[in-house]
Amino acid sequence: GLYYGETLDGKPHGQGELRDYQNNKVIYSGEWANGKRHGQGKAAGPSAGSPVWFEGQWKQGLIERGTLFPDGDWCGVKKPDGTPTWPIKPIRWEEGQQLANRDLGGGWTLAEFLREEGLPKYFPDGAL
Repeated sequence: GLYYGETLDGKPHGQGELRDYQNNKVIYSGEWANGKRHGQGKAAGPSAGSPVWFEGQWKQGLIERGTLFPDGDWCGVKKPDGTPTWPIKPIRWEEGQQLANRDLGGGWTLAEFLREEGLPKYFPDGAL
């Protein structure tokens, strides 16, 4: 990705955005410390239709607490009336909790979706 924002010693530090190389889509916007996501921030998938999948607090590059799928949309595709194709209830989460293996519809569970998108690396051990 491409980083735009404040730096310290050549690393992201302070407010900044990480954008996808190919389509310039923002995939993380928020606070950074020593090159890692740290503080308040939002993360989205890199593809053009990907929704925001997390909004909340980060700690040393990992999710600490916040809301998964704050917009209630996980696939980014809308029906003709503008509603999400697979709306889900936003999921509150904080470090120390295990994510429920809830059904997202369309044959996907939450854990499967997170794994398919390469997102487990942002969760502390034991969250999935």
